[in-house]
Amino acid sequence: MKEIEKKLVEFQMLKALYEQLEVKERELFENKMEMEISLNAIKEISSIENSAEVFVNFGAGNYIKGKIYAPEKILVSIGAGIVVEKSIKDAITLMEERIKNIEQTINQIKNEKEKIALKLEAVKEEIENIQKSEK
Repeated sequence: MKEIEKKLVEFQMLKALYEQLEVKERELFENKMEMEISLNAIKEISSIENSAEVFVNFGAGNYIKGKIYAPEKILVSIGAGIVVEKSIKDAITLMEERIKNIEQTINQIKNEKEKIALKLEAVKEEIENIQKSEK
């Protein structure tokens, strides 16, 4: 395999990796936004003293009116479709930790993307130099 072919393959692999990281970053960002909305809802619910009327989403954009009575505990997802009962305070702490972990992962992905972008630029220059030398 010629040197230029090797560099082109390397470039394509780096580009594919970069694109995968972009997809993962976007998914994590959306997940973080969803968790922040959930965290805000938990905080709002925790301020209910007696009861409050709410609309409860039961799928496909359908809602039903319901009442929340001074909640002390909520069910929190721990993954794989499993939920556990937590106090409001513990649920808030858990959500904040999850958001922090996602932010750290997003930052790691951004750093990795920067490194790959630099490698892509270097490989691109190498390809251009090889092309110039072959002329």
